Amino acid sequence: MKRRLVAAALVLVFPFGMAACGAQSKEAACKQIQKAATTASSEINFDANSNENDFKEGLDKALKIYKKAAKKVTNNEVKAAYADVITDMDKLADAMNNGADFYESDEVLDLTTELSAHGEKLNELCGFSWDQ
Repeated sequence: MKRRLVAAALVLVFPFGMAACGAQSKEAACKQIQKAATTASSEINFDANSNENDFKEGLDKALKIYKKAAKKVTNNEVKAAYADVITDMDKLADAMNNGADFYESDEVLDLTTELSAHGEKLNELCGFSWDQ
């Protein structure tokens, strides 16, 4: 009888063990973000002739790439930090699309400061530089 109870308990607990093994590691989550950053940097090129419209288009393109990658990030700690960065980028894109001057706006300065802080948090968590 004891064997049956132990066997039944093991059968009931087994699926929970499998679920825990399927959780995404921090390294795997960060690798998804790094892939997105590499893709974005290869597709978006700014040079000395880039203007504010080029920046807006590049930001919109980067957001699409990063949001697509965010769907693959399931590690809770990394997902939260990455979501903050994407939210900041969304706010910055909205401000610029609503006419905020990239070089003169206090709103844009505040948003880029927040983006930088959240990017640094993600950098520390994942061990890579957000701006590379």
